[in-house]
Amino acid sequence: MLGIIRSGINVAQHELSLVSNNLANSKTTGFKTSAGRFHDQYSLALDGITPASGMGSNIAKSSRIHSQGALIQTDGALDLSVIGNGMFVLGPPEGINKPYYTRDGAINLDEKGNLLTSDGLPYLGRIQTENGLTQNLSSINIPFSTLNDNGERILVSNIKVFPSGIIEATYGMKTVKRIGQLALARFSNPSELKELGTNRFKETDKSGVPLIGSGDEDGFGKFQAGSIESSNTDVTNELTTMIKAQQLFSGASRLLQTEVEMVRSIMGWFI
Repeated sequence: MLGIIRSGINVAQHELSLVSNNLANSKTTGFKTSAGRFHDQYSLALDGITPASGMGSNIAKSSRIHSQGALIQTDGALDLSVIGNGMFVLGPPEGINKPYYTRDGAINLDEKGNLLTSDGLPYLGRIQTENGLTQNLSSINIPFSTLNDNGERILVSNIKVFPSGIIEATYGMKTVKRIGQLALARFSNPSELKELGTNRFKETDKSGVPLIGSGDEDGFGKFQAGSIESSNTDVTNELTTMIKAQQLFSGASRLLQTEVEMVRSIMGWFI
């Protein structure tokens, strides 16, 4: 009996931990909420005749829900959201040989013109050359100036990102240059991606290998400039789950107290 009650308390504590994390990240850009998964467990009599009896529950692996979050309008040229399937591809830190993936499209432009996350990881894509877009992914750089037809240096005046992920920069009044195209990655089982924190994920054997594409290919979402994707946490649903978990914890705690009192009473008979 004590084991059954303890499993109920463990389930309630795990659920409350998940809810707390989801609520804490309800304003985090691109955050994907987690849901608890639990299994019932039964004992089986050795004689094969006595019916199995319930023995409480087990905590299973939490599931990450990769549904679309609401879009927040910012009007920033490099604030991007992905509408539909796909994740931004990030260059990994030094010493890591595989890319990271995120839905956080709050892109920063450093002093050299590189497209970076808030802590310096580059957004990857295909670079525009004279022969078209490159096949391999690399970090994207937007030069702050270029030379016009008269050999005069002109500064960048506007940056535009199209739904396909194509990036164009305008220099001066009318000189437009195509910079490249942001990449998207999609997975056959995104809920099995390994969470790294700061809204980043990496592939696992269960997630499958990434399929790389862009916003103009079938099966991939579209980019929307001037907006970022908010957390997909449903605060009302999380509060409801929290109340249920609190009730479970309270009920299991009372059962535990009753069980302890019963054991003490029985032990008192033998003293």
